[in-house]
Amino acid sequence: MSAPAPDWDFPEPFTIDISPTPEDVDGFGHVNNLVYARWCVECAWAHSEALGFSFDDYRRLGRGMVVHHHEFDYVGQAVEGERLLVATWVLENDGRLRMTRGYQIVRSRSGETLLRGSTRFVCIDMATLRPARMPRAFAEGYPPVQA
Repeated sequence: MSAPAPDWDFPEPFTIDISPTPEDVDGFGHVNNLVYARWCVECAWAHSEALGFSFDDYRRLGRGMVVHHHEFDYVGQAVEGERLLVATWVLENDGRLRMTRGYQIVRSRSGETLLRGSTRFVCIDMATLRPARMPRAFAEGYPPVQA
């Protein structure tokens, strides 16, 4: 019997597979909340690289997207060894300064959602680390999901 398809919040997510290790589990016996946040960041970077934006590309363009605000709702618990899917989408991109990503983490065997979240990013100048208008490559290369 195959696992049910996840009920994704938005169509066509970019996903990575995760399996929690003993180091990911806290004293409560489930994955620590900071680990979920780390997985979301890892998924966001993997998606950026898939879109053609590695950290080397950021340096070459002189611009980068940095976190301004994270928000996570933990709606389920994961334990060591189970298979999870971490998904991300670009939800908004104003083409100037701000971009928002959404996240959803689901249990592979059941499709149950364990986390929903988002991150608001701001474009910065890599030399000054101050906010700066995003290059056209970011405005066009980080397209928002069409819900």
